[in-house]
This record gives sequence, C-alpha cells and structure tokens, in this order.
Amino acid sequence: MVRGNTIWLSSQASNITSNGWFLTGLKSFAMDLRTISLTRSYQPNASWSWGSMKEDEWKAFLDKIMSLLLEEA
Repeated sequence: MVRGNTIWLSSQASNITSNGWFLTGLKSFAMDLRTISLTRSYQPNASWSWGSMKEDEWKAFLDKIMSLLLEEA
C-alpha cells in the first residue's frame, strides 16, 4: 500500500500470458481503476505505460522510482 492505494505489479504482458489477460480484464471490467505498466516495452492495456526503451535506460528509471519510494517511507 502506498498512500492508501494498492499497487499491482505485472510482468511484461502480452495476450498470450496470463498478465496480458489480467490487464485486458481490468481495462474492460474495472474502468475506474488505473493501472501502470513498469515493463520496458509499451503495454496498450495499462492506463500508463512507458514507451519501448533500452534495458539500461529502463533499469535507471526503475532505480529512480525505487529511490523516490524509499525516501517517502
């Protein structure tokens, strides 16, 4: 829980994996729910998603997010 909101993490999702179906279901049946994809490629079924990026750039973004979350804790 972060500031009263539950955070759902999903690995790289596609329509073949269960995570892809999970995000598709949330998009279709929980329209008021906001989802965030933290994968390094675009996820069309998430409310917010990063565009495609190189692995080292993606890791730097994740490190920055983690440091900001740990500062608030």
